[in-house]
Amino acid sequence: MAAGRPQERDRVSSLFPRPPVYWESFTEENSAETIKPPECPDDGFNFAQGRISGGDFQNTDTLGLYTTKVNPLPQDDALPYERISSDPREIFRSLLGDIKEGIHKVLDACVQEPDRAGANARFLKRNFINADHLLNRMRKAQAFVLLRDYLKAEVEKRERLASALDGAAADAVRLLGLPSDAQLPPETESDPSSATS
Repeated sequence: MAAGRPQERDRVSSLFPRPPVYWESFTEENSAETIKPPECPDDGFNFAQGRISGGDFQNTDTLGLYTTKVNPLPQDDALPYERISSDPREIFRSLLGDIKEGIHKVLDACVQEPDRAGANARFLKRNFINADHLLNRMRKAQAFVLLRDYLKAEVEKRERLASALDGAAADAVRLLGLPSDAQLPPETESDPSSATS
């Protein structure tokens, strides 16, 4: 029975391919030496690795907690994409109307005048291309709007959390009977050598 187990193990391990020869390049020790992550520019839209906001950290008054300074979110006029018009949805609606009209023209031309079907098909193709181009341009704008809304929600969430922590700190100071301008000592890691002395 024990003799069958190595064979079974070899049979099971043969189902999985061996890693490629260059797998050692991607271990944690070697990747720090060979593969460097690309530099991340900090222009307000890209965040450096490990950072949540574009600002630096600043110490607050209560409990020695840390909050982040957040760069102001860009407004619609400052976003780095070209405006299509005042309302791209209106342009898209008119393109969809043209496409609908073009489909009707192509079907009518196929039935009544086959020689005009090619011109109507080209008109329809041009409208589909324009609609696709408009959608591709709107995607970038929509991505910026979604990112801005997400960042606003994150800022509001952190502000609510910070105000809740400030309230808890004020309650702790009040319960401990400390003066209102007192700060609680910052939490330090326990050092075993200082505990014995």
